Amino acid sequence: MSKYCWNNAHIVMYKQRLYAEERVNYSPKTAEDIYPVMSDIIDLFREKKYSEVDTILASVPVYKCNPMLLLTYARVTYSARSKLKYWVSYTSEVGRYLKSRGEDYKRLMRGLI
Repeated sequence: MSKYCWNNAHIVMYKQRLYAEERVNYSPKTAEDIYPVMSDIIDLFREKKYSEVDTILASVPVYKCNPMLLLTYARVTYSARSKLKYWVSYTSEVGRYLKSRGEDYKRLMRGLI
């Protein structure tokens, strides 16, 4: 599987056409802010493009992203986790990151771990 090019992620993701640098700093605060992320992942699932979603998960710069965005990726992909090779490693890395920030990662990741 080829590594997903995070710098070109706007081609595959987000109808808002956020560039990679903007996505890394993207700080969603409401459900409305999260909707484009969820919507685009769900669209890829509808098209049965699991490998694209998997590649995205494998390449997310976890230690640079907003925790809400990271948790959104984990939660929206949960239902297809058995089809995603990198889902377990992604959620494990998110958990380690949240723990390193002093977050209550067990509460935040309830149902995922």
